Amino acid sequence: MGNVCVQMGHIRFTSSLLTGAKAQQKRERAGKGGPKEAKSSLKVNEQARNIQCTVCKQTFLVTTRQPALEEHASNRHSKTLDVCFPTFGKA
Repeated sequence: MGNVCVQMGHIRFTSSLLTGAKAQQKRERAGKGGPKEAKSSLKVNEQARNIQCTVCKQTFLVTTRQPALEEHASNRHSKTLDVCFPTFGKA
């Protein structure tokens, strides 16, 4: 296909110039929405950490399952789930 010349009045435009202008217009239209605000989940994750070990005070997400908590209690403290997490599963 190559470069296609379009003659407008006394100025000649090649197809690469025309597509470059289209791309620039597209970028300008897309940028009109303004800067997007960051969508960080750090605050939400911090609020969801409401399971706490009573021995070392380490926090866990509310979605943490019992086997992971039992593993923490036995590996870190050589204790049972009831000693480290007395309120887990009692809701």
